[in-house]
Order: sequence, then C-alpha cells, then structure tokens
Amino acid sequence: MRTVWSFFIALLVSMLASQLVAQQLAIWFRSREEFIAVMALLLLFTIVSIVVFSLVFVVKDAAPRAIDRAALVLGVFAAMAVAAATLFGMSQSAWALPSPYDLKLIAEILPPALIAVAVQWWFVRRRSAKGA
Repeated sequence: MRTVWSFFIALLVSMLASQLVAQQLAIWFRSREEFIAVMALLLLFTIVSIVVFSLVFVVKDAAPRAIDRAALVLGVFAAMAVAAATLFGMSQSAWALPSPYDLKLIAEILPPALIAVAVQWWFVRRRSAKGA
C-alpha cells in the first residue's frame, strides 16, 4: 500500500511542479488561450508518465536501471512529441519554418514536461531503493 501512496504523491508533486513552471513560463511569454492547451497536455503527459513508471516498477521488479531507462525514454518521447506537433503546425504554413509562436509553445511545453519526468523519476527511484 505504501507503494501506491508513493506513486500517488509522485503524481501530485510532479503535476504541481510542472504546472508551476508552466505558469511562470506563460507569464514570461505573455500567453493567452494557448495556455489552456499547455495545461491539458501537461496533465495528460504526467498521467501517462506515472503509468509508465509504475509498469516498469512492477514488471522489472524495481530495477534501478530499468527506471533510469524509462525516464530517458519518457524525456525523449516528450521532446519528439513537441517537435512533431511543431512540425505538424508548421506544415500548414507556406514557409515551413518555425515561427516565434511555435518556438514559444515549445518553450512552454517541453521544460515542464521534463520537470514532471524528473520529479517522478526521483520518487520512483527513491521508492525502489527503499524496497531493495
């Protein structure tokens, strides 16, 4: 039962940390309605990443190397998903070059997503060390 609570706390703390960073970036970049989409994406990403960490924790029997690899894969996935979304958005324009708006969205999504993965990785890695 302690493991379930550890994962739940990891989810809540990672959501809080990523949303705080996202809010600060939104203030910095003077975002408007696109911030709603950023918040929704971060919420979805943190839920997916905690599910991945919990599956790795259970299937690989809390092996630290597997947890580290899962964190790396989630970080790369976040970067590739943001890049793919940006490229898809740029394909609608005639120039196919990233605009300052596209770069602003990348800067608003990627750092909070990576912070969420880092916080969850820290909690899961700490839980696996206590279980060993």
